[in-house]
Amino acid sequence: MYPKMPSRLPSAICMLALFLIPALASGQTTNDWRQAMNAGKSVAISGTDNSTDAEITDFQLSYPFDPVSGHHNPVLIIRLKNISDHPLLGAELGTRLYIPGQEKPVVDSESSDSLHVFFHDQPLLPQTSRTLKADIEMPHSGWWITPDILNAGKRQLILKINHTESANSPRHRRHPVVSFSELGVHSGLDTVSHTRRPENVEQISAAQLKDAFQQGKNVALNNNNLQISDIHMTWQKDQHGHPYPDIRVTARNLSAQTISSARFHARLYQPGKSAPLLDTASRPMVHGPLYGFFGEYGLKSGETRQIPLRLVNRSDLRRWQQPALGDKDTLQLVLRVDRLANGAEQKLPGQSQSFSLLTSD
Repeated sequence: MYPKMPSRLPSAICMLALFLIPALASGQTTNDWRQAMNAGKSVAISGTDNSTDAEITDFQLSYPFDPVSGHHNPVLIIRLKNISDHPLLGAELGTRLYIPGQEKPVVDSESSDSLHVFFHDQPLLPQTSRTLKADIEMPHSGWWITPDILNAGKRQLILKINHTESANSPRHRRHPVVSFSELGVHSGLDTVSHTRRPENVEQISAAQLKDAFQQGKNVALNNNNLQISDIHMTWQKDQHGHPYPDIRVTARNLSAQTISSARFHARLYQPGKSAPLLDTASRPMVHGPLYGFFGEYGLKSGETRQIPLRLVNRSDLRRWQQPALGDKDTLQLVLRVDRLANGAEQKLPGQSQSFSLLTSD
Protein backbone atom coordinates (compact mmCIF):
# COMPACT_ATOMS: atom_id res chain seq x y z
CA MET A 1 0.00 0.00 0.00
CA TYR A 2 2.88 2.32 0.80
CA PRO A 3 6.22 2.60 -1.01
CA LYS A 4 9.16 0.90 0.61
CA MET A 5 11.84 3.09 2.08
CA PRO A 6 15.49 2.15 1.59
CA SER A 7 17.06 0.36 4.52
CA ARG A 8 20.30 2.28 4.05
CA LEU A 9 20.18 6.03 3.65
CA PRO A 10 22.54 8.11 1.53
CA SER A 11 25.53 9.41 3.41
CA ALA A 12 24.21 13.00 3.20
CA ILE A 13 21.10 11.99 5.11
CA CYS A 14 23.08 10.03 7.64
CA MET A 15 25.24 13.11 8.26
CA LEU A 16 22.09 15.00 9.21
CA ALA A 17 21.84 12.74 12.25
CA LEU A 18 24.67 14.77 13.74
CA PHE A 19 22.42 17.84 13.77
CA LEU A 20 19.13 16.29 14.82
CA ILE A 21 16.99 17.83 17.53
CA PRO A 22 17.20 15.64 20.63
CA ALA A 23 13.78 14.42 21.69
CA LEU A 24 12.93 13.75 25.33
CA ALA A 25 14.02 10.38 26.62
CA SER A 26 11.46 7.73 27.54
CA GLY A 27 12.51 7.84 31.18
CA GLN A 28 11.36 11.42 31.55
CA THR A 29 7.91 12.44 32.75
CA THR A 30 4.86 13.64 30.87
CA ASN A 31 5.51 17.21 31.94
CA ASP A 32 8.95 17.33 30.27
CA TRP A 33 7.71 17.45 26.69
CA ARG A 34 4.86 19.74 27.73
CA GLN A 35 7.28 22.25 29.22
CA ALA A 36 9.33 22.18 26.02
CA MET A 37 6.16 22.63 23.93
CA ASN A 38 5.06 25.60 26.06
CA ALA A 39 8.50 27.14 25.46
CA GLY A 40 7.95 26.95 21.69
CA LYS A 41 10.36 24.08 21.09
CA SER A 42 9.83 21.22 18.66
CA VAL A 43 9.16 18.03 20.60
CA ALA A 44 8.37 14.35 20.24
CA ILE A 45 5.72 13.22 22.70
CA SER A 46 7.34 10.80 25.11
CA GLY A 47 7.33 9.58 28.67
CA THR A 48 4.09 8.11 29.96
CA ASP A 49 2.21 9.63 26.99
CA ASN A 50 4.12 7.44 24.52
CA SER A 51 2.20 4.17 24.68
CA THR A 52 3.65 2.50 21.57
CA ASP A 53 6.49 0.08 20.96
CA ALA A 54 8.87 2.74 19.69
CA GLU A 55 10.00 6.22 20.59
CA ILE A 56 11.42 9.16 18.65
CA THR A 57 14.78 10.11 20.13
CA ASP A 58 15.90 12.72 17.58
CA PHE A 59 14.40 14.55 14.59
CA GLN A 60 14.94 17.44 12.21
CA LEU A 61 12.62 19.21 9.77
CA SER A 62 14.33 21.24 7.05
CA TYR A 63 13.46 22.78 3.70
CA PRO A 64 16.51 22.38 1.43
CA PHE A 65 16.41 23.66 -2.13
CA ASP A 66 15.76 20.93 -4.70
CA PRO A 67 17.49 21.84 -7.98
CA VAL A 68 15.35 19.33 -9.91
CA SER A 69 11.97 20.84 -8.97
CA GLY A 70 13.33 24.34 -8.37
CA HIS A 71 11.57 24.50 -5.00
CA HIS A 72 12.28 24.08 -1.32
CA ASN A 73 10.87 20.69 -0.33
CA PRO A 74 10.31 19.35 3.19
CA VAL A 75 12.72 16.76 4.57
CA LEU A 76 11.95 15.13 7.93
CA ILE A 77 14.77 13.05 9.39
CA ILE A 78 13.97 11.08 12.53
CA ARG A 79 15.71 8.60 14.78
CA LEU A 80 13.50 5.82 16.12
CA LYS A 81 14.23 3.38 18.91
CA ASN A 82 12.44 0.05 19.28
CA ILE A 83 11.57 -0.21 22.98
CA SER A 84 9.62 -3.48 22.62
CA ASP A 85 10.73 -7.12 22.74
CA HIS A 86 9.95 -7.87 19.07
CA PRO A 87 11.11 -6.57 15.66
CA LEU A 88 9.16 -3.73 14.02
CA LEU A 89 8.30 -3.28 10.33
CA GLY A 90 7.27 0.36 10.47
CA ALA A 91 5.51 3.15 12.27
CA GLU A 92 2.79 5.71 11.62
CA LEU A 93 3.54 9.25 12.78
CA GLY A 94 1.16 11.94 13.96
CA THR A 95 2.34 15.46 13.15
CA ARG A 96 1.43 19.03 13.95
CA LEU A 97 3.35 22.01 12.63
CA TYR A 98 2.92 25.49 14.08
CA ILE A 99 4.27 28.85 12.93
CA PRO A 100 4.18 32.30 14.59
CA GLY A 101 1.07 34.42 14.19
CA GLN A 102 -1.35 31.49 13.93
CA GLU A 103 -3.03 29.61 16.75
CA LYS A 104 -4.08 26.65 14.62
CA PRO A 105 -1.50 24.24 13.18
CA VAL A 106 -0.59 24.77 9.53
CA VAL A 107 -0.10 21.00 9.21
CA ASP A 108 -2.23 18.57 11.21
CA SER A 109 -2.16 14.84 10.45
CA GLU A 110 -5.52 14.44 12.16
CA SER A 111 -7.19 16.51 9.44
CA SER A 112 -5.05 15.28 6.53
CA ASP A 113 -2.83 12.19 6.38
CA SER A 114 -0.29 10.70 8.75
CA LEU A 115 3.32 10.08 7.77
CA HIS A 116 4.98 6.67 7.68
CA VAL A 117 8.41 5.13 8.13
CA PHE A 118 9.21 1.59 7.04
CA PHE A 119 11.73 -1.11 8.03
CA HIS A 120 10.56 -3.82 5.60
CA ASP A 121 13.99 -4.52 4.15
CA GLN A 122 15.53 -4.79 7.58
CA PRO A 123 13.16 -4.83 10.59
CA LEU A 124 14.09 -2.67 13.55
CA LEU A 125 15.28 -5.09 16.22
CA PRO A 126 14.40 -4.75 19.92
CA GLN A 127 16.38 -2.09 21.80
CA THR A 128 18.05 -0.79 18.63
CA SER A 129 17.75 2.60 16.91
CA ARG A 130 17.84 3.81 13.33
CA THR A 131 17.93 7.18 11.58
CA LEU A 132 15.78 7.46 8.49
CA LYS A 133 13.73 9.78 6.33
CA ALA A 134 9.98 10.02 6.84
CA ASP A 135 7.72 9.70 3.82
CA ILE A 136 6.68 13.25 2.89
CA GLU A 137 5.96 12.67 -0.77
CA MET A 138 3.02 13.90 -2.81
CA PRO A 139 0.28 14.48 -1.93
CA HIS A 140 1.59 14.90 1.63
CA SER A 141 4.23 17.47 0.67
CA GLY A 142 1.62 19.90 -0.63
CA TRP A 143 0.36 20.44 2.92
CA TRP A 144 3.89 21.08 4.15
CA ILE A 145 4.82 23.68 1.52
CA THR A 146 2.99 27.02 1.63
CA PRO A 147 4.35 30.57 1.52
CA ASP A 148 3.45 31.04 5.19
CA ILE A 149 5.49 27.98 6.22
CA LEU A 150 8.49 28.88 4.07
CA ASN A 151 8.46 32.51 5.26
CA ALA A 152 8.11 31.61 8.94
CA GLY A 153 11.05 32.74 11.05
CA LYS A 154 10.45 29.78 13.37
CA ARG A 155 8.60 26.48 13.11
CA GLN A 156 7.43 24.26 15.94
CA LEU A 157 6.96 20.60 15.06
CA ILE A 158 5.11 18.23 17.40
CA LEU A 159 5.54 14.51 16.68
CA LYS A 160 4.02 11.37 18.14
CA ILE A 161 3.86 7.73 17.16
CA ASN A 162 0.32 6.63 16.37
CA HIS A 163 1.00 2.97 15.61
CA THR A 164 3.78 0.49 15.11
CA GLU A 165 3.66 -2.69 13.02
CA SER A 166 5.20 -5.79 14.50
CA ALA A 167 7.19 -8.17 12.31
CA ASN A 168 5.55 -11.02 14.23
CA SER A 169 2.04 -9.79 13.40
CA PRO A 170 2.16 -7.14 10.62
CA ARG A 171 -1.58 -6.54 10.56
CA HIS A 172 -1.84 -6.03 14.30
CA ARG A 173 -1.68 -2.47 15.54
CA ARG A 174 -0.84 -2.76 19.19
CA HIS A 175 -2.15 0.47 20.73
CA PRO A 176 -5.08 2.86 20.26
CA VAL A 177 -4.32 6.34 18.98
CA VAL A 178 -4.46 9.16 21.51
CA SER A 179 -5.27 12.41 19.68
CA PHE A 180 -3.31 15.65 19.94
CA SER A 181 -6.38 17.31 21.43
CA GLU A 182 -6.63 14.66 24.15
CA LEU A 183 -2.98 15.29 24.97
CA GLY A 184 -3.55 19.05 25.13
CA VAL A 185 -1.13 19.84 22.31
CA HIS A 186 -1.01 23.51 21.31
CA SER A 187 1.34 26.10 19.88
CA GLY A 188 4.07 27.41 22.14
CA LEU A 189 4.88 30.26 19.73
CA ASP A 190 3.52 33.80 19.65
CA THR A 191 0.11 33.31 18.03
CA VAL A 192 -0.62 37.02 17.54
CA SER A 193 -0.11 38.30 13.99
CA HIS A 194 1.93 41.50 13.99
CA THR A 195 1.52 42.19 10.26
CA ARG A 196 -0.66 45.17 9.35
CA ARG A 197 -2.08 46.51 6.12
CA PRO A 198 0.12 49.05 4.30
CA GLU A 199 -0.77 52.62 5.23
CA ASN A 200 -1.46 55.61 2.97
CA VAL A 201 -2.64 53.50 0.02
CA GLU A 202 -4.05 55.53 -2.85
CA GLN A 203 -6.48 53.77 -5.14
CA ILE A 204 -7.50 55.16 -8.53
CA SER A 205 -10.85 56.89 -8.30
CA ALA A 206 -13.90 55.69 -10.23
CA ALA A 207 -13.78 58.86 -12.35
CA GLN A 208 -10.12 58.24 -13.25
CA LEU A 209 -10.87 54.62 -14.18
CA LYS A 210 -13.74 55.66 -16.44
CA ASP A 211 -11.62 58.33 -18.09
CA ALA A 212 -8.78 55.87 -18.77
CA PHE A 213 -11.26 53.32 -20.15
CA GLN A 214 -12.82 55.89 -22.49
CA GLN A 215 -9.35 56.77 -23.75
CA GLY A 216 -8.84 53.13 -24.78
CA LYS A 217 -6.27 52.32 -22.10
CA ASN A 218 -5.87 48.99 -20.33
CA VAL A 219 -7.31 49.27 -16.82
CA ALA A 220 -7.74 47.18 -13.68
CA LEU A 221 -10.72 47.62 -11.37
CA ASN A 222 -9.86 48.29 -7.74
CA ASN A 223 -9.60 45.49 -5.20
CA ASN A 224 -9.11 46.16 -1.49
CA ASN A 225 -6.34 43.54 -1.15
CA LEU A 226 -4.43 43.64 -4.45
CA GLN A 227 -3.62 46.74 -6.48
CA ILE A 228 -2.94 46.21 -10.19
CA SER A 229 -1.19 48.82 -12.34
CA ASP A 230 1.03 49.14 -15.42
CA ILE A 231 -0.93 46.66 -17.53
CA HIS A 232 0.94 45.67 -20.68
CA MET A 233 -0.60 43.36 -23.29
CA THR A 234 1.27 42.43 -26.43
CA TRP A 235 0.61 39.67 -28.91
CA GLN A 236 3.38 37.19 -29.57
CA LYS A 237 3.52 34.15 -31.84
CA ASP A 238 4.15 30.58 -30.73
CA GLN A 239 6.27 28.03 -32.58
CA HIS A 240 3.38 27.34 -34.94
CA GLY A 241 2.87 30.99 -35.79
CA HIS A 242 -0.32 31.31 -33.72
CA PRO A 243 -0.82 34.53 -31.74
CA TYR A 244 -1.08 34.49 -27.96
CA PRO A 245 -1.45 37.30 -25.44
CA ASP A 246 1.56 38.24 -23.34
CA ILE A 247 0.03 40.06 -20.37
CA ARG A 248 2.17 41.55 -17.64
CA VAL A 249 1.03 43.63 -14.68
CA THR A 250 2.47 45.22 -11.57
CA ALA A 251 0.83 43.87 -8.42
CA ARG A 252 0.99 45.36 -4.92
CA ASN A 253 -0.24 43.50 -1.86
CA LEU A 254 -2.53 45.79 0.16
CA SER A 255 -3.55 43.13 2.68
CA ALA A 256 -2.01 42.11 5.99
CA GLN A 257 -1.37 38.60 4.71
CA THR A 258 0.90 37.03 2.11
CA ILE A 259 -0.81 36.38 -1.23
CA SER A 260 0.16 33.18 -3.03
CA SER A 261 -1.94 33.50 -6.21
CA ALA A 262 -4.63 35.57 -7.90
CA ARG A 263 -7.41 34.75 -10.35
CA PHE A 264 -8.61 37.46 -12.72
CA HIS A 265 -11.61 37.90 -14.94
CA ALA A 266 -10.89 39.78 -18.13
CA ARG A 267 -12.77 41.63 -20.82
CA LEU A 268 -11.46 42.53 -24.25
CA TYR A 269 -12.90 45.57 -25.99
CA GLN A 270 -12.49 47.31 -29.28
CA PRO A 271 -11.71 50.93 -28.39
CA GLY A 272 -14.88 53.03 -28.28
CA LYS A 273 -17.20 50.01 -28.01
CA SER A 274 -19.25 49.34 -24.87
CA ALA A 275 -19.85 45.61 -25.52
CA PRO A 276 -16.84 43.32 -24.90
CA LEU A 277 -15.63 40.91 -27.59
CA LEU A 278 -14.51 38.46 -24.91
CA ASP A 279 -15.70 38.18 -21.30
CA THR A 280 -14.31 35.52 -18.96
CA ALA A 281 -16.94 36.40 -16.33
CA SER A 282 -19.91 35.55 -18.57
CA ARG A 283 -22.31 32.81 -17.50
CA PRO A 284 -22.21 30.03 -18.40
CA MET A 285 -18.46 30.44 -18.39
CA VAL A 286 -17.14 30.09 -21.93
CA HIS A 287 -13.69 31.57 -21.46
CA GLY A 288 -11.42 30.55 -18.60
CA PRO A 289 -9.96 33.22 -16.30
CA LEU A 290 -6.39 34.45 -16.09
CA TYR A 291 -4.06 33.52 -13.24
CA GLY A 292 -1.15 35.22 -11.54
CA PHE A 293 1.28 33.25 -9.38
CA PHE A 294 3.71 34.76 -6.89
CA GLY A 295 6.15 31.88 -6.44
CA GLU A 296 6.75 29.61 -3.49
CA TYR A 297 7.30 32.51 -1.06
CA GLY A 298 4.27 34.49 -2.26
CA LEU A 299 3.77 38.27 -2.38
CA LYS A 300 4.29 39.65 1.12
CA SER A 301 2.21 42.40 2.69
CA GLY A 302 3.16 45.74 1.12
CA GLU A 303 5.37 44.11 -1.53
CA THR A 304 5.19 45.16 -5.21
CA ARG A 305 6.17 42.88 -8.09
CA GLN A 306 5.66 42.56 -11.84
CA ILE A 307 4.14 39.23 -12.87
CA PRO A 308 2.80 37.60 -16.04
CA LEU A 309 -0.84 36.51 -16.22
CA ARG A 310 -1.45 33.06 -17.64
CA LEU A 311 -4.15 31.02 -19.30
CA VAL A 312 -4.00 27.54 -17.80
CA ASN A 313 -6.11 25.71 -20.42
CA ARG A 314 -5.22 25.34 -24.10
CA SER A 315 -8.91 25.62 -25.04
CA ASP A 316 -9.00 29.06 -23.40
CA LEU A 317 -6.00 30.15 -25.42
CA ARG A 318 -7.75 29.16 -28.65
CA ARG A 319 -10.66 31.45 -27.77
CA TRP A 320 -8.25 34.35 -27.38
CA GLN A 321 -6.85 33.50 -30.82
CA GLN A 322 -10.20 33.53 -32.64
CA PRO A 323 -10.34 35.65 -35.85
CA ALA A 324 -13.50 37.43 -34.61
CA LEU A 325 -11.27 39.50 -32.32
CA GLY A 326 -9.98 41.29 -35.42
CA ASP A 327 -6.86 43.44 -35.13
CA LYS A 328 -5.55 42.20 -31.80
CA ASP A 329 -2.98 44.99 -31.42
CA THR A 330 -5.79 47.52 -30.95
CA LEU A 331 -7.71 45.56 -28.32
CA GLN A 332 -8.26 47.03 -24.88
CA LEU A 333 -7.95 44.87 -21.72
CA VAL A 334 -9.93 45.34 -18.51
CA LEU A 335 -9.01 43.20 -15.46
CA ARG A 336 -10.95 42.42 -12.31
CA VAL A 337 -9.58 40.41 -9.36
CA ASP A 338 -11.93 37.44 -8.88
CA ARG A 339 -10.20 35.40 -6.17
CA LEU A 340 -7.08 35.63 -4.04
CA ALA A 341 -5.30 32.87 -2.13
CA ASN A 342 -3.38 33.77 1.02
CA GLY A 343 -0.09 32.43 2.33
CA ALA A 344 -1.82 29.29 3.58
CA GLU A 345 -3.23 28.84 0.05
CA GLN A 346 -6.75 29.45 1.31
CA LYS A 347 -9.26 32.00 0.04
CA LEU A 348 -8.51 35.57 1.09
CA PRO A 349 -11.84 37.45 1.34
CA GLY A 350 -11.94 40.75 -0.52
CA GLN A 351 -13.96 43.11 -2.66
CA SER A 352 -13.50 44.20 -6.28
CA GLN A 353 -15.29 46.86 -8.25
CA SER A 354 -17.78 45.71 -10.88
CA PHE A 355 -17.20 45.80 -14.65
CA SER A 356 -20.41 47.83 -14.89
CA LEU A 357 -18.62 50.75 -13.22
CA LEU A 358 -16.85 51.58 -16.51
CA THR A 359 -19.97 51.70 -18.66
CA SER A 360 -22.41 53.28 -16.18
CA ASP A 361 -23.48 56.90 -16.58
